[in-house]
Amino acid sequence: MNRLAAFLLLAPWCLQAQAQPVPVTDAIPGWKWTMDSITTTVNAVRAGRNLNPRQWPGGKKVAVLLSFDVDNETVTIRYGETSVGALSMGQYGARVGLERVVRLLDARRIPASFFIPSVSLALHPEMGPLIARSGRHEFAVHGWVHEMNATLPDSVERALLKRAVDDLTRMTGTKPVGYRAPSWNFSPNTLSILRDMGFRYESSLMADERPYELEQRGERTGIVELPVEWILDDAPLFDPRGERYSPPREVAQVWMLRFTFSHWSSLNSSGA
Repeated sequence: MNRLAAFLLLAPWCLQAQAQPVPVTDAIPGWKWTMDSITTTVNAVRAGRNLNPRQWPGGKKVAVLLSFDVDNETVTIRYGETSVGALSMGQYGARVGLERVVRLLDARRIPASFFIPSVSLALHPEMGPLIARSGRHEFAVHGWVHEMNATLPDSVERALLKRAVDDLTRMTGTKPVGYRAPSWNFSPNTLSILRDMGFRYESSLMADERPYELEQRGERTGIVELPVEWILDDAPLFDPRGERYSPPREVAQVWMLRFTFSHWSSLNSSGA
């Protein structure tokens, strides 16, 4: 579980961990585009109707969702790297980190979602029973080998995602219904693939701090987006190379302030 990612959804805001934005290369600069090109690009995948409820069940004021990206060695392998040091860092999560996280969650009876590249679970099959033990947690898809899906042709991206779903279904006994892109990004084909494969929700995009329905070229898709946000990700704050490392006390303060801000923002926007 390399960079085991916790994400906090606060009515809903997120706290998660993950990859880096995918740069666009060899692209025609936007100032050379026609307005039709701009509109077509922007409307390919858009935020649709707000799905934040006016009230949470039981009169609760805020909803919290914890999720974890269980990457392990796949972040290294996806680039074709063979660095033993990097692979050992990925192994740490499966040997040490996951058990600590699950133990804490189960002690507090807190359900969580675990987004897992299926290769991660194949390398460490012991993670499956550990996560499933309480019966509260969800297995969700995070690619096959944490591939950079935004760089892949449709046929390859589709085949890898189908393989990931099949593998996770076989290894966990449950077909996953949630998806988070390995690179927190979509290719031009990702949403169509998710729709074809019957996913119920997606969690890679950043158009809101509340859940919303995804639209594709102006059409409602029925897929729920649980948005993410980089400032609440652990990777930019706890960079494993130490280039942008923040002390844990400061990181905790950032997340607590985001919780407070998002809580009151959500109350105001929902009319609660």
